[in-house]
Amino acid sequence: MPSRIWLIGNGRSLLQTPLHLLTNEQTFGLNRNHWLDFHPQRYLCMDIADGDMEWKRAVDFNRDARKYLWDGLQYDGEATRLARCRHHFYALDNVDKRVQSWHLPEICTALGSISIMMQVAVLEGFEEIYLLGCDLWTKGQNHYDERYVTNEDIERRNADALYLHQVAKMSCPVSIVNCTIGGQLNIYPRADMRDILKG
Repeated sequence: MPSRIWLIGNGRSLLQTPLHLLTNEQTFGLNRNHWLDFHPQRYLCMDIADGDMEWKRAVDFNRDARKYLWDGLQYDGEATRLARCRHHFYALDNVDKRVQSWHLPEICTALGSISIMMQVAVLEGFEEIYLLGCDLWTKGQNHYDERYVTNEDIERRNADALYLHQVAKMSCPVSIVNCTIGGQLNIYPRADMRDILKG
């Protein structure tokens, strides 16, 4: 049976997602997942604003997870450090120099945290990637926790996210299935998490 991993984003749909059903599954959480109170087997902390110290609480919450941390974080424990790749400067704000594909085995950090999680999953040998909480952005509250507030332009955020997923679909050598409840991300095949777990 192919090995699978569940990548858990930060979308509002997670409030309706029965994450407790994933207790015996391989899971990968990111950034402020400690507000969700679900302990994944892997944890990525990459998207941190200057002066934001909430990441320390998140890392402590994920103390038993295999950690992948941005190299700039001052963390004394065991973790795989992820430096910004050669494309990072040209991330999504420069259309003319956007990265066109992943460049494994070096992880491409130019496209965002979900992209990094997918690449790590591939490098670890997983053959099936399932997404949860990848809702894309809408007006109003977009995060599962109301403490997370963003005033960024929704249209730009969605354009950036869709580009990330288009590159992932073209670059990823294994299958990606979106099991997010609702949301607007329709680049990948859709499935119900419960059906996958039953199968």
